[in-house]
Amino acid sequence: MALNLQIIYNHFEKSAFIKNSLTKGCLHYDKNDKTFSCDMSDTSCMGIKNIPPIFDVMVKESGNTKTFVISQTKRDEECEIQYWMFKADDNSGIKFIIFND
Repeated sequence: MALNLQIIYNHFEKSAFIKNSLTKGCLHYDKNDKTFSCDMSDTSCMGIKNIPPIFDVMVKESGNTKTFVISQTKRDEECEIQYWMFKADDNSGIKFIIFND
């Protein structure tokens, strides 16, 4: 499936960017939880204007790519979005969480 967004993650720098972008935002990966996480403001730094419901993340060092699909939008009691959770579509259990800051 051809996707419009591919995030490239650099383990060494703990940063990410999109193709053809030199700007970088923070992106964390927790090995224990198998979870990528970042703040919404970091996606802007990466050059991402809108997060689509499906996107790819490629690890720069290995070239491995995972496709993530939206699985949950968490809201507080005032209906303000707290975070968006995406899950890898290959049943690996890897998650990607974007916190609304």
